Amino acid sequence: MFLCWEEKRKIHIPKRPGEPDCTWADIRKIKSELSWEPKVKFSEGVQEILKHIDYWKDAPVWTPATIEKATEDWFKYLVKD
Repeated sequence: MFLCWEEKRKIHIPKRPGEPDCTWADIRKIKSELSWEPKVKFSEGVQEILKHIDYWKDAPVWTPATIEKATEDWFKYLVKD
């Protein structure tokens, strides 16, 4: 789903292959442990992305094969010592 701010309506677009159904992003831990604060408000970031949305029109679509290739090294770095 995409929210069209100017027209105050929702536009439903199909989910791309590999796109998650939802995310549980939470910045509370990095804020508390590292005293980090975002430089851009979420709403401002969304507006900035929408201004340059054409930049993303040719973004690669994730497929099971491209996801596997892109993440093949991840797990060796995620192992705890």
